[in-house]
Amino acid sequence: MDIGVNSEFGKLKSVLLHVPTREEFSFNSADDMMFLDTPDYDKVLYEINSYIELLESLDITVYTDIGFPLRSSMAVEFPNLIYMKDLAIATPEQLILCRPHHDVRKGEEVYLHKLLKHIGVKDSQINFIPVGDHEGADIVWLNPKKIMINEGYRTTFDASEEIAKLFNSKYDIDSHKIEGNKYHQIPQHIQGSKHIFSLENAAYRKELEPWDMDFKNTYAFNETEEIVKKFSLNVITVNENEIIMPANCPETKAAYESLGVKCHESPMQEICKGAGGFACMTLFLNREMI
Repeated sequence: MDIGVNSEFGKLKSVLLHVPTREEFSFNSADDMMFLDTPDYDKVLYEINSYIELLESLDITVYTDIGFPLRSSMAVEFPNLIYMKDLAIATPEQLILCRPHHDVRKGEEVYLHKLLKHIGVKDSQINFIPVGDHEGADIVWLNPKKIMINEGYRTTFDASEEIAKLFNSKYDIDSHKIEGNKYHQIPQHIQGSKHIFSLENAAYRKELEPWDMDFKNTYAFNETEEIVKKFSLNVITVNENEIIMPANCPETKAAYESLGVKCHESPMQEICKGAGGFACMTLFLNREMI
């Protein structure tokens, strides 16, 4: 299987999604699971199926854990498993399995490791950093030669240092470290407050932390209802200046289009009750290299 990512916007070729079982949302307390509210399972399933159909219509291969023997027995322990992006960091030739920060998520990486082997990922394409806590949504590609690492919360300082060393020694890629979102429950990672569409275009939530990257065109969002409650910056880039975003966010869509970004919309209202969206759900396996 082809594995490799070196940007946020190279043509997306393949992704991995977790399709939850009904039992995963049978918990007693949404707060204990770090959810905003308890999702309606049937609505979540509809939104995931709509998202998969859209991805496949854009010529993106979608792998899921439907048919995986451990899905019904092991996944029930992990309601947050739907947000699979947190569990691995994609490099130009490997996936680095992460170590989740919160106890409620510890063990999800074991499930992902077994699932990756099930879908055909080779041992040589999987790597580990056995230091600290780290989560994939705390890593953003600024360009093919530099990543941004959010450190100090879900990705600890010692893990951040080891991630930076690996990218530099193995791929000659530099790291820019920030302490963003440290004091904000939502978003929990930098990918919820910063997004890159191309080498020139990006967007960010200006009230969370400053944006100090050198992009030609940036859109600075205020904390609107679409941004905060509908997670309208929690999008994925499927190609240069082309994204999938949550439906029914016209103000945010107009802002993206002002940057020349093409928008595909898909329903995400129920998914985001778990405090995540499309970007959190989607583990990128392979993109065209930039």
